[in-house]
Amino acid sequence: MCDFRAGVKPKNSTRLLASAFVICFSFLSTSAWAVSPDVTVAKARATLVVDPPTLDGRLDDPVWQSIEPLKPLTQVVPVTGATPSQATEIRIVRTQGALYVGIRCFDTHPDEIIARVMKEDGSLRGDDRVGFFLDTFRDHRSSYFFGVNPNGSRFDALVSYKSFKSDWDTIWRARGRIDELGWVAEIEIPFESISFDPESDIWGFNIYRVIRRTNERNRWTDIDINRSFGNMANAGELSGMLGANQGLGLDIVPALSVQRIDDEVNDVHEFKAKPGGDIFYSPSPWLTASLTANTDFADTEVDLFRVNLTRFALFFPEKRAFFLQDATIFDFGGLGFNGRPFFSRRIGLVDGEEVPLLFGGKVTGRQGRVNFGFLETWTGAGQGVGQKSLGVERVMINVGEESSVGFIATHGNPDSDEENGLIGIDALYRNSDWQGDKVVEARAWFQRSFTSGENGLQSGWGGQLSYPNDRILWSLEYKELSEDFSPSLGFVNRPDIRSYNGVFRYRLRPEWMRTIDFSVYADVVTDRENVPRTAQAYLTPFDFKTAMGDRLWMGYLYDFEQPREDFEIYPGVIVPVGQYTDHRFFWDYKGSNARVLAISFLGEAGSFYSGRLVQVDPSLVFRPSEHLAISLGYSGSFVELEQGDFERHVAVARLDIMFNVDISWNTLFQYEHETGEIGIDSRFRWIIVPGRELFLVVKQELQYRNNQVYLNRSLPLIKLRWTFRF
Repeated sequence: MCDFRAGVKPKNSTRLLASAFVICFSFLSTSAWAVSPDVTVAKARATLVVDPPTLDGRLDDPVWQSIEPLKPLTQVVPVTGATPSQATEIRIVRTQGALYVGIRCFDTHPDEIIARVMKEDGSLRGDDRVGFFLDTFRDHRSSYFFGVNPNGSRFDALVSYKSFKSDWDTIWRARGRIDELGWVAEIEIPFESISFDPESDIWGFNIYRVIRRTNERNRWTDIDINRSFGNMANAGELSGMLGANQGLGLDIVPALSVQRIDDEVNDVHEFKAKPGGDIFYSPSPWLTASLTANTDFADTEVDLFRVNLTRFALFFPEKRAFFLQDATIFDFGGLGFNGRPFFSRRIGLVDGEEVPLLFGGKVTGRQGRVNFGFLETWTGAGQGVGQKSLGVERVMINVGEESSVGFIATHGNPDSDEENGLIGIDALYRNSDWQGDKVVEARAWFQRSFTSGENGLQSGWGGQLSYPNDRILWSLEYKELSEDFSPSLGFVNRPDIRSYNGVFRYRLRPEWMRTIDFSVYADVVTDRENVPRTAQAYLTPFDFKTAMGDRLWMGYLYDFEQPREDFEIYPGVIVPVGQYTDHRFFWDYKGSNARVLAISFLGEAGSFYSGRLVQVDPSLVFRPSEHLAISLGYSGSFVELEQGDFERHVAVARLDIMFNVDISWNTLFQYEHETGEIGIDSRFRWIIVPGRELFLVVKQELQYRNNQVYLNRSLPLIKLRWTFRF
């Protein structure tokens, strides 16, 4: 039996890690090298031009008229392989410095085009839209995504396997316009804004169009409904890319923020000026180095208030721009929340409060089959901890057409003087052409944390086998985390567990309904002595989704819990040790975000520990025009237990005013009943040109108590970021 204790000699730990690596690689080698069956690859060419087209949403430049459009799109949904109800013409050209895509979306009913979003990086799911993926290294695994609606609203993301990092941003331009023929989108992607293989003439490429009133989805190539659009395994080819020029590949981004601090709780009243900035340098198109100094995150949107009725910490996503750049390289093992070896929110935040990020450096790139990312940061003293050096290293090696093996290491402890580090390996086997048109995936991973003074077991390992297809989807997953597994730069809210997880879904696509799903989900968690701790099973006998996107589903929840110790679920309400078997029913309706008024309601009711629980979550979104959106949401939990009754309420309101695609004013209001906390986050953003932005932000923390509202803290701020590109 392997000894994973902290006292193990380094050579034994290395031998253990190497053994696990061999096991994972052996698992891959049985089939990862298989070549995909021959398929007809769609091909397009980016014609090199001297004078770029004018981005005005018209496509009347001579350069567009001289270019032949790509082959027509093909319908994927609702009828796979059918001719689209509306035609689409796509033309692609490039200069030495940028890629240009011109798209004419014909529509015989232009008055029915849906375009309600006019906001940078706003979700376009409710709108007519076009989007395309660029696999700039032709590795069939990762890509850049760029999407545009008829208003010219932009949406971009980093895509890697199932990871879709929508908070990632880069510099690019787009214009959209509705006319009597339908609508037009013109897009410019500067080569300085993306990484690519400078020695390759071919990039992976695919493009799609959504006609939102019928939710019709059309693709240029790879129309198999079993493969998500972001799956680049069978994407088309975009040639003519040899000679793309990044210039010097240097971006210098100075920033200055001035903030007024009025903290009534700590009696702090002062002005604070904070200069800082970032430098991005790409000595080669496949390598990017970035530096940040004295970084200010005050313009980042606050976290949403959430109700937590569990014993475990909630997971809040990363929102800070520096950490989102090239973030997919640090994904590991396909892990969702519990057990992640690296979670960037552990840097610069201690117990939810900011500590200064003095300096940060990051290098990411790809060379041949090797992908790598290195991040090193230095944080200042604050929240009871001293200065810290924190970092992560990640290497992935592509194997075969779609598979990979990887290594990760972290070092540093953000909130303790104890030394902490981690090493881990993971492997992925993926085949998007299994049995011709099916997708199958398998994963395996191992991690080992190291904490000074800790002699217990500090390892974690697991694996997953999945069949993520349209008609039938299933997945089996196992995860084991030891009691003392503690990656200080990761996220672990449940150590000392063995987790068994499975899901099965069967889907119908009748003519009268877009989809009807039947699904079963089960999750059993024991401790490492195999004593059951929690078990959940969701049975959803029907889940209806209309062509417009409205969704209705109902089901049954079996919930077993056996806590090892008493815990406080609400101030003064203690749930004692024991076995609890609960049965609840849930019913959910979610209105389509394509509607002017989208109403949703989620409900759950049944037994809960020693009593009963009723939860309700109504919400609405009102979009009378592309310039205005009003959102209201409420989450209420009503609990009756033998140990005491309590209620929890959270209310959220959003007001989004969009003057145009580059100027917006977004305000978030939140209220939490238990503490009386009120949060206001109001952000005015002016994109002067892409990469040069002005922010006016007001954040306020208030509290409602004794029938009065008290101001605890007010933080108005003005911030200017200005990119100089060379």
